[in-house]
Amino acid sequence: MPTNFTELDWGAQERALSFASNELNQAPHILEKDVMVVWVLNAVFTSNFGDVLSFKGGTSLSKAYGLIDRFSEDVDLTYDIRRFLPGMNFDEDGIPPTKSQESKLTKAVREKLPEWIRNDLAPVLEDAIAKDGLRAKLVQESEETLNVNFESHFSGHSYVRSSVLLEFGARSTGEPTISKNIDCYAQQVIPTVAFPTATVRTMKVERTFWEKATATHVYSLQENLKKERFSRHWHDLHYIFKSPHWEAIRNDKEIAKKVAVHRSLFFPEKDKDGAVIDYKTAVDVNMRIIPNGSALKKLRDDYAMMQDSQIVREGAPSFDEILESCAAMERELNS
Repeated sequence: MPTNFTELDWGAQERALSFASNELNQAPHILEKDVMVVWVLNAVFTSNFGDVLSFKGGTSLSKAYGLIDRFSEDVDLTYDIRRFLPGMNFDEDGIPPTKSQESKLTKAVREKLPEWIRNDLAPVLEDAIAKDGLRAKLVQESEETLNVNFESHFSGHSYVRSSVLLEFGARSTGEPTISKNIDCYAQQVIPTVAFPTATVRTMKVERTFWEKATATHVYSLQENLKKERFSRHWHDLHYIFKSPHWEAIRNDKEIAKKVAVHRSLFFPEKDKDGAVIDYKTAVDVNMRIIPNGSALKKLRDDYAMMQDSQIVREGAPSFDEILESCAAMERELNS
């Protein structure tokens, strides 16, 4: 009978992760954080909130679908707006009828979400941490995030933080979703240890694609790199473009239109010249994925940092290969 990883003493945990590191040719602190990501997902989705949250973003593409070749370290979660704000004015897709109604919804989310994180979810995770004897603590650094800071078995790494960041939203339905089983990478090579697992309500790739594609569209028009690791979106788009999911994404733009309407109401943006970005036209015939000039250089430099940190694994596509895929994707979407 395999021994649960959390039941091993500190030294045995370190030895297990070091062994897996040698077998998988992956940095041990990355495998350690992967264990914590899966542990967090299990704690969240076995709670009373498991049926109202959806798991999305790059980590879902990596852990739930095995679709991208990079370590994605944050957990993006959407609380279904229909369950979070019952009785308020929106349609079946969570879209309010007017801009004024959107303002009311946004105000309600901003007031309620931090309280829900602090008073409802955090105690659930604190109980799970205590139950499994983890060397971890919760820190709510902003109103819509929660960090699970853990003590690392390894030193000398900084780009990959010893913290799992949970980012929450509650302004969409998070649909469509599908149930996915998730394992730790280390489980592949150590069958005598039972690493954490999770069964997770996961956003479908089609919607994740359009959320990422519209994010790259905004950056390409603003030419402003908002934060580090942003090149991950182009990396992920490359893999989606090369995957069996691409045909369905290209031929069915219904989800694209829903994402465009949602972004237009809840997350309006302006380009570098101050003009309002038209998401609806973008997803139809005018998607911009490849930026120009210095903006492109910033992305290239950011991707090089990801490669150096081993977040992007050895053998992953070069930045030029990613650009080639994204340029072809842009042409197909706009044709």
